[in-house]
Amino acid sequence: MKQKQFHWCWVIFTAITAFLLGALFHNLYPWSGNNIFIGLFFPINESIWEHLKLAFYPLILIWFLFVHRMRLEPEFRWVNRLTACLISILVSFLVISGTYYLLHSGFGLDGMLLHLGVYALGLFCGQWLAVHVTFARRIPKWVGILSAILLSMQVLTFACFSLNPLAFPIFQSP
Repeated sequence: MKQKQFHWCWVIFTAITAFLLGALFHNLYPWSGNNIFIGLFFPINESIWEHLKLAFYPLILIWFLFVHRMRLEPEFRWVNRLTACLISILVSFLVISGTYYLLHSGFGLDGMLLHLGVYALGLFCGQWLAVHVTFARRIPKWVGILSAILLSMQVLTFACFSLNPLAFPIFQSP
């Protein structure tokens, strides 16, 4: 029972931390005087693509700084941490973008509070699933390696499409 309580506390703590970091990160590009290097990591416009950075980089920080420091169990392996990090980010991306487009295009709903709620929901869902993966047993080593590769590719993809956005709605500012 105590471990289940810890899981819920961890989900809530990390989701709130990611939310607050994302709120801080939202304005770093304009505050930097539109520095292109800063723009590789933080949103440079109001597109959905750029706002996914607000989930990606805070979650990366959480999983590589906070989680790395945890020594809860001998089986708390790097494979589990990397896989959980990837799952958290992918679920967050899917919930954020899917819910946004459903509410915006399907129902015509829009607004800052709605966007913040969708962002918080995406972070919470991603962290909830990731915490369960973290404590799973026997995740194969190749899954951790694949997770590291996919996370690295996402960093490069953000940089590439921030500098050269495609002509799709997800890359365009509303």
